[in-house]
Amino acid sequence: MSSAPVASAPYRRKCRYGANCYRRSPGHVANYSHPGDPDWAMDSGPCIAGTAVYTDGRGSLLGVIEQAPGMVRFVAFVAGCACIFFALLRLVSFFSMLDPVTYILQVYILIFASVTMLFEASPDVIEMLGPFSKFQDLLIQNCPFLTTAFGRGLFYIFQGTLWFSLGNVNLLECVAALSLSAVGAIHIMVHYGCIPETTAEKTIGAIPS
Repeated sequence: MSSAPVASAPYRRKCRYGANCYRRSPGHVANYSHPGDPDWAMDSGPCIAGTAVYTDGRGSLLGVIEQAPGMVRFVAFVAGCACIFFALLRLVSFFSMLDPVTYILQVYILIFASVTMLFEASPDVIEMLGPFSKFQDLLIQNCPFLTTAFGRGLFYIFQGTLWFSLGNVNLLECVAALSLSAVGAIHIMVHYGCIPETTAEKTIGAIPS
């Protein structure tokens, strides 16, 4: 993908998808360079942990998270909250403890739903939550697929299907699972440029020496 640079900055950050980028929205082109652009060859600093983490001119590590429009993020966050609530209700049930396999699946759902909330909430809010912020930093650096719309889309659809692997899923649990799967599908559409994207940056720390 090649496009005329329209950014006001001296150079734009390199698009993590390079020549394979599908996005052609004005906002994406304004903020990211691609092969063939004059500023593509400019050095924007070292890149750590794949392309999920960048460094700015002050030497700070910045985690870059691709995000869907605000309403989609809100639905994903609420669905994550609902999944946590329903998973906790199942985990405290005495009968669920009698089936270790199902119990472990419910623990996975609880953890995955918590990750969903972390990545759909505002990074500014997460930074104030201490251990939760550090946990997100670890995920950004070691699970970079969670920073991409496509990766999280598949992750959300996977979470939705996990619910239906459980027995006796009630109506509200079905709604939460289907909502999360629908949000996952929308994130995949964001990846392919069908829906506008936004990006959020989260300060992780100083460059390791």
